[in-house]
Amino acid sequence: MAVQIPLLYASFPTIAHEIGHLLGSTHDGNGPVRGIGGHPGAETCEKPQTYMMGGAKGAPFEFSNCSEEEMTFILRLRGEECWKTENDYDLFNVTKEVAGSKITPEKYCHRINPELYISATIDECVINCMNKK
Repeated sequence: MAVQIPLLYASFPTIAHEIGHLLGSTHDGNGPVRGIGGHPGAETCEKPQTYMMGGAKGAPFEFSNCSEEEMTFILRLRGEECWKTENDYDLFNVTKEVAGSKITPEKYCHRINPELYISATIDECVINCMNKK
């Protein structure tokens, strides 16, 4: 049995990694962010580790306890008001839609791998693409 990660998902770990930086996380094993007093840094999380900020590729796709501590520090430092938005747009509207409601699983799988596509199924909101070897 083989699992193929659709090309569409290939950049998700990079996106999560960069969001970690935006929220104040350094790479695992690095010291505090300069210019932010009291920033905890991530020196206690030695690399290489397979966490989002550890540099190694692959599962688990999670943040280390160091990253979580750094991001919590920044979120609290900036305060609740910093994270509020002032618009009426429902940012979470897209999450109310289930997989397969806008595009069929067949069309989705064919779009991400047209040359190798065989068939597609959907089970509990997860689209599974079957491809030629």
